[in-house]
Amino acid sequence: MSAPLLEIKDLTVSYQVGSNLLHRGGSRHRDVVRDVSLTVGRNQIFGLVGESGSGKTTVARTVLGLTAVRRGSVIFDGAELVGRRGFCVNQPRIQMIFQDPNNSLDPSMTVRQILAEPMIISRVVARSAIEEFSAELLATMDLPADALDRRPYQLSGGQRQRVGLARALATKPDLIVADECTSALDVTVQAHVLNLMMGLRETAGVSFLFISHNLGVIRHVADQVAVMRDGSVVEAAPAARLFAAPQHEYTRELLDSVPGFGDHE
Repeated sequence: MSAPLLEIKDLTVSYQVGSNLLHRGGSRHRDVVRDVSLTVGRNQIFGLVGESGSGKTTVARTVLGLTAVRRGSVIFDGAELVGRRGFCVNQPRIQMIFQDPNNSLDPSMTVRQILAEPMIISRVVARSAIEEFSAELLATMDLPADALDRRPYQLSGGQRQRVGLARALATKPDLIVADECTSALDVTVQAHVLNLMMGLRETAGVSFLFISHNLGVIRHVADQVAVMRDGSVVEAAPAARLFAAPQHEYTRELLDSVPGFGDHE
């Protein structure tokens, strides 16, 4: 068995509450993620599900190096990431798809420029090959070739999110963190984007840490699932097993709250 691509071990993240001016005893810290452990395999879609405020986005931010870790490890392909300054900028093998492409895509740039920028920064693709690889990415995303010369506002919501996915693929990553990336799309477009992601797992060998509050989406795409509540993982299992026979009361409550999910055994 090959080593996992991503291992998160006993992760705890705290935010500072108050200040010395307000609290004579000094500032306090509140744990927003507590002792979270999970493993993302190679060529795997790992679903992280939970209600708003459960801590799942904070976990994603630690993988990307955007949030400081109080305690624990984030190991990517055998290398410890916690404590490495600037690894997010210098780690093209980990990329992210954001929830809202309207905010994550620069409206002043063309799609051609949006795709070329990460290639230039990471140097994963030779400058002479950027044009060809950009065209390949558009074809993979089922986008027309002339979209290269459009700006984000000239595209539909689904097309913009596919540009976001193409940009994530521009550095040829091994892991993509997708944080609620289909929540703003209608059902038909959402299904198209999800199927593209599942295809990339097979054709490009990309793994996904897929974060969502939508159990239907998680069931559709995920191989493994972890359920978070109040900063902790309450249950983790292969997707088929979790949806067929949830063990934790909170997982059962989540499933029972969704029409069609309450008939698990």
